[in-house]
Amino acid sequence: MVFRPLLWPTVFSVPAVLLMLGLSVWQLERLQWKTALIAERTERTHAAPVALPKAGDDLAAAEFRRVALQGSFLHDQELVLAARSHLGVPGYHIVTGCRSTARTPRRASRASWRGR
Repeated sequence: MVFRPLLWPTVFSVPAVLLMLGLSVWQLERLQWKTALIAERTERTHAAPVALPKAGDDLAAAEFRRVALQGSFLHDQELVLAARSHLGVPGYHIVTGCRSTARTPRRASRASWRGR
């Protein structure tokens, strides 16, 4: 008995296998990219704080970095985000503005959590 593949199953199977191989290579490339991205962001979030960039500076250098800022909190401008949960505990996210003591007034904000 001689093996003779049928035409239509072969016509559909070969492109499907090639497509699946291409998608698997894409997934492996995406895994490497994502692993590098996570490592970069983890490194940036655990690095020492940097000075807050000046207005007009490129913010990409400060992305995912902690910044050092001296100033006073603007508690009269607090924003309370209710009906949230953090680690399964209901409560509120509180966003408080900050006025910098630098020569040029800048505003930043801090977020805190208050459980119920």
